[in-house]
Amino acid sequence: MNSETTLAAYQRACRRYLELQAVEDVHERIRQRREYQIECEAIFARLRADADSSDPAVWFALGDAYSRGWGTKDEEEQTRAWFRKAADAGHTRAMVRLGNLFNRPAPDGAPTEAVSLFRRAAQLGDARGMVYLGFAYREGIGVVCDYEEAVNWFIKAVEAGDGHSMIHVGRMYALQLRAPEEALKWFLRAAEAGYKESYVLLALLYENRKSTLYDAVQAVHWYRRVAEGSGGSKDRAMLALAHFCRNGEGTAHDPVEAKAWLHKVIESAPPKSAFHREARALLPKWETEML
Repeated sequence: MNSETTLAAYQRACRRYLELQAVEDVHERIRQRREYQIECEAIFARLRADADSSDPAVWFALGDAYSRGWGTKDEEEQTRAWFRKAADAGHTRAMVRLGNLFNRPAPDGAPTEAVSLFRRAAQLGDARGMVYLGFAYREGIGVVCDYEEAVNWFIKAVEAGDGHSMIHVGRMYALQLRAPEEALKWFLRAAEAGYKESYVLLALLYENRKSTLYDAVQAVHWYRRVAEGSGGSKDRAMLALAHFCRNGEGTAHDPVEAKAWLHKVIESAPPKSAFHREARALLPKWETEML
């Protein structure tokens, strides 16, 4: 006899959704999604049956189910109602999710209410609430724009266990507060923690000739780390490496390697991207120089 609780079934289904995204075979993914939809309908029915419980986690799950369209069509009114009920009972994830529903442009949005929910969750120790409160202060949505306050909340999020917020702190120091030395500390800390997004940010800091941090050797080092991996910054990194190799900055002067990097950009970047167009335009010029 299956003794799995409704909440356990809901949490398992959430994990399975993520697993389905990794199924490479299209036909198999479609087949599994059909099975998954049937499973979700059954779990949704169980959640509805448990709606009269006193557990805010069930109410949060119901709000999430409505937002996902599990076993029912996407109904925002129901989503808000169940998130509100869970939030009023102290469920911090519900506060953040409800806040995001309010955090929209006018006339549908209510950014001040969103900030109130984020703040309440943050004060209860929820790292997500801290992050979104930081975003609100950074963008001036629902509150007066305050970069220092944004940094404070991002740092609190790091201290609460959200390591990725190290990137947010570093970006604030690099872009808004114009303090590259502080940005460097946070990006290096993020890199040490394994957040690969920091690699390209470090490369950009070191590449800036107008900065006191300019260091071509370090820029090349971090661009190589980016080029060895995957992600949206890989094409940028390969094009930058092509220039460094051609100019002999931060690495040996090597026109052959420079041209090889251009070929990699052309093969990798979408044809309409600026990186692809630049690499294709540079290649014949650099080949001529090598004759």
